[in-house]
Amino acid sequence: PLYSSAASDVYKRQAQNLVVVKTMPGLGSAAGAALDDMEIDGFVGSLAGDDTVLLIMRTNEDAETFLDEIRSMLE
Repeated sequence: PLYSSAASDVYKRQAQNLVVVKTMPGLGSAAGAALDDMEIDGFVGSLAGDDTVLLIMRTNEDAETFLDEIRSMLE
């Protein structure tokens, strides 16, 4: 698969309406900026660090739906 090597270094976790996306080192800000520019249903905003992005979703269901979509892309 296209993402196989990167996917092993990336994880996605949900805590209610918050989604944490762990990226490869140095890519957190770029991932956050890209996500900010996308039209994601229920997306409120993001906070990015060096290798992590915190996504704030409107509802718990929005967070779960987003995570399901990301997981299906990385399979």
